[in-house]
Amino acid sequence: WELTRIASEVMDAAAIAFGSSTLIREIMPMASAVLTYLKGLRPVGKAGFAFGSYGWTGEAVGQINDILGAMKIELIGEGIKIRYVPDSDDLAQCFDLGKQIAEELDKRCSNEE
Repeated sequence: WELTRIASEVMDAAAIAFGSSTLIREIMPMASAVLTYLKGLRPVGKAGFAFGSYGWTGEAVGQINDILGAMKIELIGEGIKIRYVPDSDDLAQCFDLGKQIAEELDKRCSNEE
């Protein structure tokens, strides 16, 4: 992965969808490194949400939300936590959240005109 490329894409984006599985009650190490780097760049004025999978606990989504919040990212919803493999209800929830993000971005673009 190229950290600078990821950062460049995030800085140009209007929204951030960030996900990580939970590994030993933490965000995955590479995902944590990306968030740490992004936090230093302070990509304010963006919308975002967290998602992730877990087996036993599921702390990663909350941890991502905390970091995105510290970056002044406007959180859309509480994030999505999926245990093991997503089923059709989980996928429908993901689709609905995608629609919410699109609607939020559409409102932002309409306000800028």
